[in-house]
Formats: sequence, C-alpha cells, structure tokens
Amino acid sequence: MRFRDGRLQISPIRTIATPDAEVLADRLDAMMPRIRITELLHEVAQETGFLAAFTNLRTGEACPNENALLATILADATNLGLSRMAAASQGVTRDQLLWTHDAYIRDDSYRAALAVLINAHHRLPFSRVWGDGATSSSAWFPTDRSASTTTLVSARPNGAFDTAPI
Repeated sequence: MRFRDGRLQISPIRTIATPDAEVLADRLDAMMPRIRITELLHEVAQETGFLAAFTNLRTGEACPNENALLATILADATNLGLSRMAAASQGVTRDQLLWTHDAYIRDDSYRAALAVLINAHHRLPFSRVWGDGATSSSAWFPTDRSASTTTLVSARPNGAFDTAPI
C-alpha cells in the first residue's frame, strides 16, 4: 500500500501455497464426502428445522412437500428459475414449484430461516473457536439487497441472531 501522486494504491495480495500446503489441501478434499446439494439441504433442514420458517401465506401451515420447497429455495438461490429447476429435478413438477413459491416463499420467510440457520451455526462447538459472537466486524450485515428495502441480521447481546428491517 502506498500513496502515489496523492492517490492511495493497494497492490493485490498474492497467495503462495507451498507444496506441503497443496498436499494437505488435497488430503482434506479427499476426506470430504461427495454428496448432491439436495442431500445436503435435506440434512441441514433436519438438523436445524429452518424449513419451519416457510409457512403457507393463507393458512400458516408448514409445507407438506419438503422436496418442492427445497427445490424452490435452491432455484431462487442459484437463479436457475423454477422451470429449469423442475426439468433438472426428479419428483417435482414446474406447477408444484410455482404453487410452492407462491404459497410459501416470502422475504420474511427467508429472513426467519436465515436467523434459524445462523443460530444453529452459533450453537456448533466449532463456532466457539472464533469467539462467543458478541463482537464482530460483521455484527450488522445486509441480507436483502433490493432497492426498496434493506434488512439486517444482527447479533443480540445473548449471542442469538435476529432480523430487523431498516
């Protein structure tokens, strides 16, 4: 980093991996199970219960079709779209995904699900390696980048996370 002609110039940091580091990275990669993202989402849903945040807009009931709900969330997350997600999925149709999206997917559902996931992560023993979560350079960070609203996820003093529109 230096000033040149009254301007701040920052050189990019170049990573240099030693041969030992490359070998370790390859060994760690080989230890990781190869699973489909849908399997991972089902496992996370079972462990955390985050799907409970996605309730029917009219009735308030949980979605009876977990596969359709997860496929709809994945379509949103990847910008694949519901039609292409249905074509790439087994056991769900485009109509099921459209109905699921209309009935269960809302910004407030995503915010509530995110808070559940963050709190579940916070309870993991490994997360304590990084501290108690009371302080962070990212104690407030945006989760909704739409032009009309901004929503923040914040760390509360008790270490739990909550969402708040601003």
